Amino acid sequence: MEFLCFTNGRNQVEIVKIIEGDLHEIDRLTSKYLDSDAIRKKYRKEFALFQKKYPDAKNGAVRIFGESVKNENGLRVLYKKHKVVFNHIIRDKNFLRWFARAELNKPRSNRILSDIYILRGITEFHLELTRINQYLASIKKRDRAEDGKIGGGKRYYHFMRILLNRYEDYRKEFNKPSLDDIWKEYLKSFQDIKLDKTPKCGTITTSEQKVAETIQLPLIFDEEIDPDQAMYDSEVTYGEPLYDFFSSDYFEQGYSTIFKNDKLMLIGELSKTGDLDEIKPFTEVCDICYNGETLVSTVDRFSHDELKDFNTSKFTILYAEEYTIELRNLLILATENESEIVVITNDRVVANSIMKKHPNIRMIVDDENDNHLRAKKDLVAFFIEQYNKEYRKQK
Repeated sequence: MEFLCFTNGRNQVEIVKIIEGDLHEIDRLTSKYLDSDAIRKKYRKEFALFQKKYPDAKNGAVRIFGESVKNENGLRVLYKKHKVVFNHIIRDKNFLRWFARAELNKPRSNRILSDIYILRGITEFHLELTRINQYLASIKKRDRAEDGKIGGGKRYYHFMRILLNRYEDYRKEFNKPSLDDIWKEYLKSFQDIKLDKTPKCGTITTSEQKVAETIQLPLIFDEEIDPDQAMYDSEVTYGEPLYDFFSSDYFEQGYSTIFKNDKLMLIGELSKTGDLDEIKPFTEVCDICYNGETLVSTVDRFSHDELKDFNTSKFTILYAEEYTIELRNLLILATENESEIVVITNDRVVANSIMKKHPNIRMIVDDENDNHLRAKKDLVAFFIEQYNKEYRKQK
C-alpha cells in the first residue's frame, strides 16, 4: 500500500497523508491534475493541516511513499504533464526502436516488455506504432479484466512510469527534448486558447489546464538520429522467428481461446511416395499454431468416421503430390462445407491444375530445397491472418 502526501523536504517524517491506495490508483488520480498546486487546491483541508503542523515547510512537496517505494525521497507524482509526454513518446519511432532493441539485449527475465513478437515488430519490421498500440491495448484489457479499470490500471501505469524513466536515458544519449521541453512544446501549440473569464470556485482556469485536457497531441520529433546505429556489447538473440506470434505473451492474452473448439483436418495425398514424412513439416506448424483439435489422415486411408470430422472442420489443409479424383472430391466437399482451404504441393503443374478449378483457395508451393521453410512460413502467415480476422469479429 502506498500513500500520497504533503511532505517537508521529501522526507517521511514531517508529512500529512492525502490518500492511501495502490500506486496505480494514486497515479490514475494525480494524472488528472495539472501540477502540485492543483493537488493543494483540491485537498485544502489536508494542506491546511500540513502548514499548521510544519509552518517552516511553507508549501512543502507532494510525494508518494509506501511499501513498494525504495527511494528514501519517495516517488515523483505523475501529473497531466506526464500523461501528455507518455502519449508523445509512444509515437516516437526512434525511441521505440531504441527501447525495444535494448530490451532484446537483456535476458527475458529482466525485460520490462518480454513479448518478442512486439519487440521484433518494432525493431525489424517497421511496425513501431502498430505493435506498441497492440501491447498497450493488451495490458489495458488485462487491467480491466482483473480490476474493472477502464483506460488502464496496474500494468498500464507501471509501464508508463518505466517508459518515462527510459526516455530520460534515451534523450540524454541522443540529445533529445526533455520531458519539460515536450510539455512546453505541447502548450505552445495551443497558445491561442482563450482563458475562461468566469471560473468556478475551486478550479484552475489557466490555459495550461485547458490544453492539458485536450486529447489530440502534436508530434514534435525528427528523424535525425537512428538509434539502430547505437552499438551494444552483446548480440541480440531472438527466439525461433517462425513462431514468434504464437509463442508471445500477446497471443496468450488476446488469441488463446480463438478456435479452441474448432477442428482442423490435415490430409495427405501421397500417391507418388506414400511417405508420411512428406506432411510432417506441416503437422508441426499446425501443432504450434492451432488452438483447436488437429486431425491428420491420408487420402488412401480416409475413413467414414473421418468424413464426419471433415464435414465439420473449420480448416482443411491438403498436401497434394498429384491432382487425383479423390483429392478433387475432397476439395469440392470442403468448399461446400465453407471450410477455409489450403493446398500445399511441391509440384507447380499440380498447383496450376488445382488453381484453374479452385481459384479461391490458398495455394502454397513447397520448395523442398530450403527444408520446407518458405512453405512453412506461408502456412504460419495463413494462421496469423485467420486469428486476426476472427479477433476483429469478436471485438
